Amino acid sequence: MEKYSPPFELADSLTEADQAVQKLGRFPLIFKPDRSFGGSRGVTRVEKPSQIVDAFQAAKAGGLTNSSVVIEHWVGGSEHSCEVLIWRGKTSVLAIGQKIKSLPPYRVDVSVQYPARLSPAQETAVADMCRQAVHALGLTQGVAHIEFAYTDEGPVLFELGARCGGGHTPQIAHHVSGVNEFVEACRMACGMPPNQFAPTTRRGADYRFLVFPPGIVQAIIQPTLVPDGSVLDVGVTVQPGDEIHPLRSTSERVGFLITLGKTLEEAVARADRGCREIMIRYADGAVRHAAELVEFGELAHS
Repeated sequence: MEKYSPPFELADSLTEADQAVQKLGRFPLIFKPDRSFGGSRGVTRVEKPSQIVDAFQAAKAGGLTNSSVVIEHWVGGSEHSCEVLIWRGKTSVLAIGQKIKSLPPYRVDVSVQYPARLSPAQETAVADMCRQAVHALGLTQGVAHIEFAYTDEGPVLFELGARCGGGHTPQIAHHVSGVNEFVEACRMACGMPPNQFAPTTRRGADYRFLVFPPGIVQAIIQPTLVPDGSVLDVGVTVQPGDEIHPLRSTSERVGFLITLGKTLEEAVARADRGCREIMIRYADGAVRHAAELVEFGELAHS
């Protein structure tokens, strides 16, 4: 598995963090807790020595009690997640998503789009990485949520959880692949083989997260977006009087919009339209719609 993993060190103190940085030998680096509740909590990209203290403290604050800080080489390329079924040691990749991230230093998911923009050969390389990662952990049945980057040298593994993806991810994978991950996971947990192990279709989806500028919310202006054939679900998680904080982790996102389509392009276009229609009026009188992907410096349409 070494070829799939970036070089990393663990640190429990600032002294150890400085030593780890010296050992790793170059910037940029990623600081993150080794155990957390997820959601990009405590994850920071570090470009220079003067950022080490803040990044270390953020990783400690974002982790569970007594967690260590992982310091690893930053990996370029596109970032992804995938949903995997496991039965009797065999693996099946149901859906691969492509992540659009907020700008550094806090790299938070603002959209996960399906299917990822990978070639058939690249998808085969991802499937091989998933198989080897599952085998290395001794997993023989169940599900896995795997996050990775795809670089010029191939896929690089970030993390693997022996669980379904968070939030609406299993429902999205169902639409994209035609396989109901929840049902198959339950069947395997009961000792029964999965009814459907491999994808039967390939459709588009956009798991878009709503991001707004900081400020005090006066009112929410939301169109009548209801779950139907093009919208899986939509929700705004702030109320009048709440304060929106700068985006540093998933906790500062203020909602979600999940759009579906026959293709990726169709789903993304629907999410773009929805974000322009969902607005917040601030206490100072300003009215803003949900941030579009271009505001994060990454175009999801290329």
